[in-house]
Amino acid sequence: MLRWSQNSTPISRAFDDIYYARSAGLAESRYVFLKHNGIPDRWDHTPYFHIAELGFGAGLNFFATLDLWRQRRNKKARLHFSSFEKFPLKPNEIRKALSAWPELEEVSRSFLLEYEDLPRGVHRLELEDQNTILDLWIGDALESLTQFQTPVDAWYFDGFSPKKNPDLWTKEIFQEASRVAKLDSTFATYAAASFVRQHLEAADYCVEKAPGFGRKRDMLTGRLAKKKITLAPLSYPHRNILGGGIAGLSLASRFFARNEKARLNEVNEDFFRGGSGNPLALVMPNLSSSESALSLFSLQSTLYTLRQYQRWQRAGHECGWHSSGILQLLNDSKKEERFLLGLAAHRIPPSLAQLVSRDEASDIAGIKIHSPAIFWRKSGYVEPHTLKEILLKNSGPSFTTSKDKAEETPSVICTAEAALGLSSLKDWPWKFQRGQISFWQTPDSLRKLRVPIVYGGYALPEHKQRMIAGSTYNSPELGSGLIDADHAKITDQAEAALHLRLTPEISGGRASNRLGLRDALPVVGPCEAQLLNIGYGSKGFSHALLAGELLASECLGIGVPLQTKVREALLARRFAIQNQAVLSS
Repeated sequence: MLRWSQNSTPISRAFDDIYYARSAGLAESRYVFLKHNGIPDRWDHTPYFHIAELGFGAGLNFFATLDLWRQRRNKKARLHFSSFEKFPLKPNEIRKALSAWPELEEVSRSFLLEYEDLPRGVHRLELEDQNTILDLWIGDALESLTQFQTPVDAWYFDGFSPKKNPDLWTKEIFQEASRVAKLDSTFATYAAASFVRQHLEAADYCVEKAPGFGRKRDMLTGRLAKKKITLAPLSYPHRNILGGGIAGLSLASRFFARNEKARLNEVNEDFFRGGSGNPLALVMPNLSSSESALSLFSLQSTLYTLRQYQRWQRAGHECGWHSSGILQLLNDSKKEERFLLGLAAHRIPPSLAQLVSRDEASDIAGIKIHSPAIFWRKSGYVEPHTLKEILLKNSGPSFTTSKDKAEETPSVICTAEAALGLSSLKDWPWKFQRGQISFWQTPDSLRKLRVPIVYGGYALPEHKQRMIAGSTYNSPELGSGLIDADHAKITDQAEAALHLRLTPEISGGRASNRLGLRDALPVVGPCEAQLLNIGYGSKGFSHALLAGELLASECLGIGVPLQTKVREALLARRFAIQNQAVLSS
C-alpha cells in the first residue's frame, strides 16, 4: 500500500497522496496538531490526557506528541493516544519513514520494539518508559468509531486530503468524533475545505480558521461548544483481589503497572493450584469464520499477552515463554474453509498466521503431518510456574492467606469458589469441567517434534525429558485423581490426528476442574456490588492479561482497548439479555 518518491517521501498507493512532506513534516505536525490543541500547556495540571487521531500513518503525529510529552510531563501523569488506521504500515516502512528525523529515534525505539503487522481490531501498545498507552484501532474508521467509548481531550484529524480520501471527512465521522469528545475539548486539522467546516459545525464544534503551515493558506481548529450526552468514564473502588490464579495475578500485575496498590488474597500457598497449575499451557487464539465477540476478544487478548511476554524477555526477566509457533491441523474441508474465512475476516497478516500445506506443516513440525494446517507463527507455550514468579514480582505486596468474603468488602472475584457464593450466578450457563493431561516418555516417532500440534487434543514437544498431551473434558465429579480411560483417550486422539502408532509410556499426568461458560467468554465486570474476573475455562493464559488490563483501566478511569460490542459481551448482564431474548422469541 506504499511507494516512495525519489526523495524518500512515503506515498499511499490507495489514495495517491503523501503521508507528509519529508522536508517539513515534523514541523507541520507540531504546528498544526500540538500548538492548535494547546499542547503542552494543557498537560500541566492533569494526571491523564487522552488524544485521539484519525490516520496513524507513519506515526509522525504520535512521535511528535511523545517527544514533547517526554520533555514536559508530570512523572505521575499518563498519556493515552488512540489512533484509527485502515491500512497500517509495516514495521520496516515506519522505520524508514522516521529515519528523516533522527531526533525521534529515542522516543520511537520502544514503539518499534512493540509494533508488528497487525490484524483488524484494537491493539494496546504500552511504552512504559514514557508512561504512555497507544491504542491502535485497525480497520474502517467509521466502523471503529461507532465501537469507541473513551472520552477524548483533543482530536487530530489527519486523514489524506478530503479530495483523495473523502470517507474520512464525512458528516458521520465528525458526529462520532463529537460523541466521544469532552465538552470544551479541542481539535485541529490541516484541512480548510468549506464542507469540512460545515460538518464540524454540524457536530457542535466551534470552528476557527488559523494560518496554515508553510504554503497552506488556512487550517481549522476549535473546541466542542456543547454536548448532548456526556460519556462518564468508569471508575471502581475495588482493589481487593480474591484469588491468585492466572486471572487474579494478571489483574494485580496491571494495577502495579499503573502504580496503583491492590491487595491480592489467596488461601492456598501454591497460587497456581487449580486450573492454572499445569506444567505447560498453550497461548493461541480462538478463531471463528467472522468477527464474533469471542474471536475478536481472543485474538486481541492473545496478541496483547505475547507483547507482554516479549517485553519481560527484553528486560531480561525469565517468564517461561517459548515462542515456538503452533500448528493447528485442519483435518477436513469444512474446518479448512472456516479458518480461511476467519483469516480473511480479521485481515490476519501472514507474519502472524497462515494456511500451510501438509508438506510445509511437516517441515515446520519436524515430523510427518498428513493434513494442511494453520501455522500460528507468534504463538507458543508458557511454563505457568515460571510465569507465576514474574507476575508475583510485578504485583506488589501479596497475601497468601485470607478470610475475606466477597460480600464483606468491594472485591474483584477471580475464583470460582468465591463467585459461586453470589446468588445471582447460580442460574448462569456454566460449563464446569474436569480436564486431564498425560505425561509421556517421549515416543521415538515424536522425538523430532519442534512445535505444539493442536488437533482437538494437543501434543507439545519434549520438555524436561517428557512430553505433555491432552486434554479430556468430563464431569468435575470424577475428582482430581488420574483416570486410565482418559489417558487412553488422549493417546487415541493423538494417534488418529498424527497417523502414528504411539503406545507411549505414561509417566503421570494431572487433572483439575475448570470453570467456563457455554459461550466460551469469561465474565469481566460488575455483578451485584462486586467485580468478576472468572470463567476462562482452558484459555486463561491467552486471555487473562488483557482482561486484567481492562479491569484495572476501568477501576482507574482509563479508556479500555476493546470494541463496545466485545466489552458488552464480557459483562454479566449478557445472560439476562440472552434470557430475555429467549422469552421474547
